[in-house]
Amino acid sequence: RIRFGYLINGFQNKTYYWELIILYRKILFASVSVFLFTLERVVQALIIFAIILLSLYVQDKKKPFVSKSLNEMEYRSLIVALITIYSGLYYLTDTIAYSTKMILFAIIILANLFFLVYWSMKMRKVLLEWMRTSQPSLFKRLCFCNSIKNRKSSFYR
Repeated sequence: RIRFGYLINGFQNKTYYWELIILYRKILFASVSVFLFTLERVVQALIIFAIILLSLYVQDKKKPFVSKSLNEMEYRSLIVALITIYSGLYYLTDTIAYSTKMILFAIIILANLFFLVYWSMKMRKVLLEWMRTSQPSLFKRLCFCNSIKNRKSSFYR
């Protein structure tokens, strides 16, 4: 457990293998591109879409991570991947107008941007909590906790 802890930390005991599931999903993505290159790009994208959809279903049923927050983050990342692939499918056809393609492009950008902001907020919270518990002096300096405390005490005098 010590030697391979980085592979299983963060997962529930009953889903210790989940990192391998994620790894196999990534291998499947690469395999579709490499080994199914003779198929049309639309078919490749649909296969990827099906893999993500299956991953989303299994993620929702198993909830493999120890924290609700990590399960939510994985779920949301898969949703964003679905939105990206689905919207990207329309780029592979010539039957839709340029303005529609731009709207779909905006949807892709917004979905990914929202996830990036969500991830950043969660990461900030985790880092601040880690800093508060393991590096309290650094936490106080970076969060300006001393200056806020001094301002409050001088304000109330």
